[in-house]
Amino acid sequence: MIRQRSSNMNSLIAFHSNLQHRVLRPNRRGAIVVLAAVMLVFLLGFVAFTVDVGYVQLTKTQLQAAADAAALAAAQELSGTDTAEVVRTNARASAQSIAGLYRNGNLSSVTLNTSTDVIFGKMSWNASTNTYTYLWGDNQTPYNVIKVLANRTVNGSNDNRLPLLFGPALGTSSANMTAESVATFQPRDIMLVLDFSSSMNDDSSLGAIGISDGPTSKAIYSRCINSLVLRLTAT
Repeated sequence: MIRQRSSNMNSLIAFHSNLQHRVLRPNRRGAIVVLAAVMLVFLLGFVAFTVDVGYVQLTKTQLQAAADAAALAAAQELSGTDTAEVVRTNARASAQSIAGLYRNGNLSSVTLNTSTDVIFGKMSWNASTNTYTYLWGDNQTPYNVIKVLANRTVNGSNDNRLPLLFGPALGTSSANMTAESVATFQPRDIMLVLDFSSSMNDDSSLGAIGISDGPTSKAIYSRCINSLVLRLTAT
């Protein structure tokens, strides 16, 4: 009887302890949902930063390549003989045609505003500072340097900025960028001297060995041939 009462008492104590534990233990069901929702905001921010920064860098690289190629094409139109107006017309047309071959982010080509994005100038050497001096403007003739700008900016009412993919979720919908390239045109005088006298012309002809100074020319020719044969044999 005593043993049964003790067993009942132990069962009652265990039930009370279990009930108290259930009442005092907090209910944590669904807590991970709140944590995941908070972390998702930060994860989306990192994704937006990674994708959009890569997209911006890719577009800027495309703009730089287009500006470099357009500047080189325009520099080939610089001339010291044509009038300034003809040079400007030809250079701007060449710059635009070459820039249009390059992709531009979400656009299929790069479009230049040739009146503002193609800049002409004159480059001169400053002997006192050992540096080049650049003077920009249509009045700096004759032109020997040209600058090309490739932009994704706001130009008046034309919003040409690069639209971002995830940026609008964080409050930034577009990005500004500019690429610049400078090319120069520096003509050089090259002089080609041709000596048709007998001392230079006849000695270089195999048929002239007999009519030149005879033994000396034959000895030189034989020495050259022997040297060539020895090298071929050695190899």
